[in-house]
Amino acid sequence: YKRQAVDENHVPGWSLPDVAKDVDGLHKILTHPERCAYPVDNVRVLKGKDSTRMNVLDALEWLQACIAADVSGNATAVVYYTGHGWRDTAAEPAEFYLVPYDVRAGKIRSRALRAEDFAEAVGALKPRSLLVVLDCCHAGGMGAKDVMPLPDGYAKSALARCC
Repeated sequence: YKRQAVDENHVPGWSLPDVAKDVDGLHKILTHPERCAYPVDNVRVLKGKDSTRMNVLDALEWLQACIAADVSGNATAVVYYTGHGWRDTAAEPAEFYLVPYDVRAGKIRSRALRAEDFAEAVGALKPRSLLVVLDCCHAGGMGAKDVMPLPDGYAKSALARCC
């Protein structure tokens, strides 16, 4: 399991301090012995200055290694991203990005995490069960839902905006 909160940003106006609370709350639920009961060592958290593009990708590789090392055949994984998402409408078709801590104003395309790269890393994960939650703008265009075939009865769409 991996979770990340891009609660701080190199560009101060882009900081989202409240998202760290979401990640901390989810961590408590996932590691609570009477709830999800994930071992603490199996939960990786990135937030603040640690939530860089490279660290996000490295954490997905860590998760992939954990899943590969699981001999039970019953591995589950949760990937939770909360922070900014960005859509580049100048590109045709539009391109989507997650905005990590180390993005610089005016350099989003070169410093952000392309949704295609994120989806590829998520697609490399092969647990028995996988939940990917993207709590960011433009989550529906990130492509994480298209990385593997879904069983019959599952929808290939993001949840509708509730508020």
